[in-house]
Amino acid sequence: MAIRFTGGQGGTYETYEPGNYDLRIIDATQGTSKTGNPQLKVACEFVGGRYDGKKITTWYSLTEASMWKIGALVEACGVAHTVVGSDAKGNPVIEFEEADLIGAIFACDISIEEYQGKKNNRINKEAPSDLVEPEEAPAPAPAAKTVAKPAASTQTMARRPRSVAS
Repeated sequence: MAIRFTGGQGGTYETYEPGNYDLRIIDATQGTSKTGNPQLKVACEFVGGRYDGKKITTWYSLTEASMWKIGALVEACGVAHTVVGSDAKGNPVIEFEEADLIGAIFACDISIEEYQGKKNNRINKEAPSDLVEPEEAPAPAPAAKTVAKPAASTQTMARRPRSVAS
């Protein structure tokens, strides 16, 4: 069967308002950029706020000059990594599995930039998210003898998520 199509514009996509957001990584795959450089394509979805569940994709160059950016993502996500040596300048060489990024939540600033006449979102300033709970410390051992105290509320306050641009 023949396939018929028009040569019109490609599909539309949404740009998101600049602001601070939390994103969950839903996919991470290594590939090659149009210029032939190694890259990591990271697909994310917004967590909370007015864009909750909407998707956004970003690409991280895996060239030596851009490693600081992928390092910021790994740090922000708390991804397990191994130091496997050092480079010629004495900086640590870090290794991790891109699959370990999937499911991680991080905070970032999103801006709008124009490239070749088209507006695109850009993910900047990756940082740990307030939505991720730190690992809990083990509970202290119960005391042998307890003393009655005046009644106090036993409820704990829920953590309040960081606000996002709306």
